[in-house]
Formats: sequence, structure tokens, C-alpha cells
Amino acid sequence: MEADGTVGQTANLAVSASTSPVSNTQYQWQYAVTLSNPAANSINNVTLTTTLPAGIRVLSKPAVCTVASASITCNVASLPAGSEVFTFTLAASSKPAGSARATVTSDALDNDLSNNSATNDFAPLFNNTQVRVEGGGKSGGTVHPWMVFILAALLAIRFGEP
Repeated sequence: MEADGTVGQTANLAVSASTSPVSNTQYQWQYAVTLSNPAANSINNVTLTTTLPAGIRVLSKPAVCTVASASITCNVASLPAGSEVFTFTLAASSKPAGSARATVTSDALDNDLSNNSATNDFAPLFNNTQVRVEGGGKSGGTVHPWMVFILAALLAIRFGEP
């Protein structure tokens, strides 16, 4: 399969993406998309397009990016050799479902389109967030002084302090 592109400029752009929770209680996370340009020169007119599942809000984004409905578009006039990370803070009103798909295109001839997109499933981000800690028993959740004494004694024994 041959890709359309600007005569004389070739590329092998690649995209990868990762996610990490920011707030478990508010269903917020960072979505980092890395564009890689292994060429020795900059690639002109690069576009990163990310399609989000329904119900996802964009709280922050790089200045070169715009948001329209469930799509983020980042227009990069010149992507230097190496890699560049685009970080977004996303949120949902409930546990997110669905996947985001990030795709990179450019005016350059890209002979390997197999690495030009990445998909991330948002559902596993908050699988273990239903933790509730309550005081219980007779202590009502407080630590008794004798517990602190025992802990201090055990630490002293462990680390050789008199």
C-alpha cells in the first residue's frame, strides 16, 4: 500500500499512547500520546487526531490542539526528529468505558502506515477504586498509645536500636 505525500519528503511516523489515573474519586486521568519521528530531519504538516469515546471531557490540552465533540486535533507545523509527547487531562462523570484511537498523518510519504495509530481502552483505569476505609471496633478508628509503643519496640529490635 502506498501513501500519498509531499514529493521529496519521506517519513516513518509512529504513535503510541498511555494512560495514568490522576484522581480516582473524580474519574480523571492523563492520556499521553507520543509521536515519534525517526528521520534525521523535521517532518512538516503533521496532524495528530484522537477520537474519544462518548462522555469523555477534555480538561487540559496542548495549545496546538483543538477539541470538537469527541475528537481532538493537534496540528504541528514541523515535528522535529525524535519524539514529542502530547499530554491531555481527561475526565468522565462515571467510570469511563470505550477506547480512544490516536492517529498521526503528515504531508510526507510514509511507507509504513502500520504504526500510525494506537488504541487505548479506558475501562481498566479505575477497576480497583472502590475502597472505603472506616473506623471500626472499640477504638473507633484511633490508634492507641500502646500500639505506637509496640511498633516502636519492634522497629528498634529490627534496626538494632536500644
